[in-house]
Amino acid sequence: MLGYAFPDVPASKIADRLNIPMLIGFTVMFVTGILLFYAVPVRSAQSVWFRIKMILLVACAINAYLFHKRMNESVSSWDNEARAPKRIRTGAMLSLVFWTIVVICGRFIAYDWFDCDYDQSAFIDFVAGCIDGQARF
Repeated sequence: MLGYAFPDVPASKIADRLNIPMLIGFTVMFVTGILLFYAVPVRSAQSVWFRIKMILLVACAINAYLFHKRMNESVSSWDNEARAPKRIRTGAMLSLVFWTIVVICGRFIAYDWFDCDYDQSAFIDFVAGCIDGQARF
């Protein structure tokens, strides 16, 4: 969609071929994410990284919906051009950025830099959902 790879292949053809792998990948991600959350739900829910990741996943879903809607509405006018319209390219770039940050936040969940067991600033305690005087486990 950004126009860097496969410039001779219509965007609609690429999108059609990626729909099934995308849905399979999303299903695997969803199931394994639920299982990982279930392993340590309190610690996960109080992780700043987990909360950022969840917000970004919602942003990814909204972006994907808008991206596919805009692409399907206007694909006939630009499908055979080398580059997609600016708003389609912007949606594709946002998707890459959001998913990159989702992966990074997912890896950071394992680290407890902003853990409720440590003394943190009031802002971090608020963002992480820490409750004063209550044990986490």
